[in-house]
Amino acid sequence: MTRAAAGPGTAALIVGLLGWGGSEVAVADEVVKGADEVVKGADEVVKGADEVVKGADEVVKVNVVRPALGDAAMIEVATRAWAELAAAGVPASLVDDDATPAADATDGEAEAVLTVATYRRLGETVTDLALSVPARADLAVRRTVVIAREPAEAKVLAIRAVEVVHGMLLEAGAALARAEAPAGVVSAIDDESPGQPRFAGPPAAPPRWTVGTGMTLFGSGGGLGDGFGGVLRAGYRPPGDLGVSVLVSAAAFGSAVATTRGTLSMDQALGIAELTYPVFARSRVRPEIALGAGVYHVGARYAASAPPLSGGAGVAVELVPSLELFFDARLLVAYPHPAAPIAGGAQATGADPELVASLGVQRTF
Repeated sequence: MTRAAAGPGTAALIVGLLGWGGSEVAVADEVVKGADEVVKGADEVVKGADEVVKGADEVVKVNVVRPALGDAAMIEVATRAWAELAAAGVPASLVDDDATPAADATDGEAEAVLTVATYRRLGETVTDLALSVPARADLAVRRTVVIAREPAEAKVLAIRAVEVVHGMLLEAGAALARAEAPAGVVSAIDDESPGQPRFAGPPAAPPRWTVGTGMTLFGSGGGLGDGFGGVLRAGYRPPGDLGVSVLVSAAAFGSAVATTRGTLSMDQALGIAELTYPVFARSRVRPEIALGAGVYHVGARYAASAPPLSGGAGVAVELVPSLELFFDARLLVAYPHPAAPIAGGAQATGADPELVASLGVQRTF
């Protein structure tokens, strides 16, 4: 068996292989060094985030607004949210809606104030956040966030409101650290309710005043006959509370009653003031119930008036913003009621009882 001698070419090949292995080791060292730099950068990011959170807690004071009257559930939400924030170490205060303190420029412990209010809006529950910085008006931010679109327990709503507050505190801390408003804007409105118009300021309250006109049908149950005419109505409806409605109507057509000789044409008029109460409010549809009293007048060859009681219900449907289609029906009962002799020795009576139905359009503002 012949053994091949290792010549100069073989030695060169061995040296080349050793050199190639050394390059791989060098590359591996570079990869490890780069990984160390990435880990170090991640540590810096985490440290920076901790500083932002710590800074936000130190420079932003939170005022949780508690409704002064009315909705007990929203009062509980505000109280729970304040307790959660305080337990998390956030400098939070619970303030009444009618006595929300302004930011105190002399307060050395707080450079900024975040005011938080949770309330109901047309079937939704929203949290309104307003950040104000006494020395920097250009850092002011206002945001409205929908936290529930269906009824929910107070503790659930409070937790969601607290999550929104923590997110806002992070943004506020970062903005204060950069000394500029988030996203480079002077003020921001962020309404997360789909299909609702964007707000250009504080959240708009539901319409309270209504003025409208339409047609009315008088359907008498006492023999006066049916009458048709017009109606004018106006109302005030605070959300979730008793409102007031005023209705004036006159039936100048129809209501012809046969008498012993010929017919007797009658006109009917009505003026009613009622208390109203909303059954519920879901976006565009607002049904309500009503109860009131007023004056009911019947005129013909004679005249008679009576003080009726009225009760009924109605519904308003939004056609376009600030314009609604309304329909309501009420039952009138009066005693003594207007009466007129008719053929056969009988009497035709009004408001004994009488159904009054109205359909029209109204403007809200």
